[in-house]
Amino acid sequence: MFRLALLFTIISTTAACSSVQTPVGNQGSASPLTSPSSTVDTHGHFVEVPANQPFRYSIVAAGVVRAPGIVGSPYNNLRVVGFSSTTGIIKLTFDGYAPPDATSRLVVKALASDVNDSGGPFVVFFRGFGNDGFELRITNLKGLPAAPDIVELMVEVSRYTAAG
Repeated sequence: MFRLALLFTIISTTAACSSVQTPVGNQGSASPLTSPSSTVDTHGHFVEVPANQPFRYSIVAAGVVRAPGIVGSPYNNLRVVGFSSTTGIIKLTFDGYAPPDATSRLVVKALASDVNDSGGPFVVFFRGFGNDGFELRITNLKGLPAAPDIVELMVEVSRYTAAG
């Protein structure tokens, strides 16, 4: 129920935003959702909802992952720090990564793509957060490990914190 409420809150807030969001913060002019005296952070690497909300929700990393590296240009230096072809586990991190705690939550979204007809479809499971990154596990539909070097993953990481 909490997830549904959070999703509804995020969708409602995002739909109400009238200013344009860019990779370096809210660059739009003041809107009915922001006070004219509010300051705009133009130095961060994030996309977020307006500052007057009771929470902050920011995209902190994204990219297309294919072990041992990243395809194209990742957002906020998302990178592979380890993987195993025998277990299907891949470990990722990004600049400024810190494991979630009581004040900050991370939301990891990943979708497998079978661009090379390498035995998919694939399933991606979130394994957990560590001190130096987070782990995903890739399997085929039978639950057998899929090698992270033959599967492309589209990954996005968001941070959710209470305001104040």
